[in-house]
Amino acid sequence: MKKKLRLLVTKCCPKSCKGCCNKDWDLDNLPIVTHYKYDEILITGGEPLSKENFNETLRLIDYIDTIHSKPNRQIYIYTSNSQYIDVALHYCDGVTLTLHDQKDAEKFYCRDIHIIEEELETLGNPVSLRLNVFKGVYIPEVVDLSLWKVKKDIEWIPNCPLPEDEVFMRMPNI
Repeated sequence: MKKKLRLLVTKCCPKSCKGCCNKDWDLDNLPIVTHYKYDEILITGGEPLSKENFNETLRLIDYIDTIHSKPNRQIYIYTSNSQYIDVALHYCDGVTLTLHDQKDAEKFYCRDIHIIEEELETLGNPVSLRLNVFKGVYIPEVVDLSLWKVKKDIEWIPNCPLPEDEVFMRMPNI
């Protein structure tokens, strides 16, 4: 059995990125998740932390943790929306934030990074913060990213191959 579940919780996304990996997949024909017996669950979309999907995403994580608990399992959210990360960190083990364009970056470093880092102080558990920055997106050097594992100059990968230890499934009603 694969160790990681990449779980599509929504197809909806406010962006229309030219190289989006979701365009390479037939999302409606992904297998429907039947269990959560994985070491890691990677919540993805569309945009799982959009205003429209935020509450459903957190309810799903709570459901998985409560009903399908598994010792040492980790749940991560993959998002391009930094706005709700501070709240989401109370439900998961970490977030991978991808900044696709300058607008995303400015929202992140002008406002949201401070809110996220203030919220981290209230959490008793360590969380994983990963930041993927697309090529051509600028973050000023004065922005303290010491709490983040940063990958810069990210580019879309054609055909978006899935790592060998992952399975890609979807929720029944996306």
